[in-house]
Amino acid sequence: MGGADHVHRRHARVRRAALPRASGVGEGGLAPLTPAPIPATTYTDTGLVNELGYRYAVKGVRVDKEGTAIGPASEAVAVTPVDTTPPSAPTRLVAIPATGGVRLAWNPSPEEDVAEYAIYRGEGTGPLTRIGTTQAIATIYTDRDVQSGRTYRYAVTALDRAKQANESPRSNEVTVTIP
Repeated sequence: MGGADHVHRRHARVRRAALPRASGVGEGGLAPLTPAPIPATTYTDTGLVNELGYRYAVKGVRVDKEGTAIGPASEAVAVTPVDTTPPSAPTRLVAIPATGGVRLAWNPSPEEDVAEYAIYRGEGTGPLTRIGTTQAIATIYTDRDVQSGRTYRYAVTALDRAKQANESPRSNEVTVTIP
């Protein structure tokens, strides 16, 4: 007898269920995720919603010339994808000094999930410190906490809507001296 008569191919079927928010693994049916068995031991699920929990289970599938055998589902595991990608930095920051304030303006970060911008200021060569935020619909900010004759540096970052907000790299830095 040749070895080809006893060839077994092992495959898997992946199943998934979305969990209600604030839920544990819980009960509920798992819907097939792969329309047919896959001949791999890993699978990447795409198109998921961040901060929404999902349950997964796998069924082993054996295929040979006699037919197909499907094993029981594995223990379900719960996972919750999270957004860990920061938005792009705002660009083209400009500062216009005036008596009693500095008006800042910048080009927005292009990502749709930007929630707000953080404004950083440093005096002289000192470190930049966050001094305020503005909603994403605004790309201007006026710093009124400045003193005449002093030099200030500014930069802006974008923060997204993730549960744990991701902060972009800083924009270009600008320096101004108040008249």
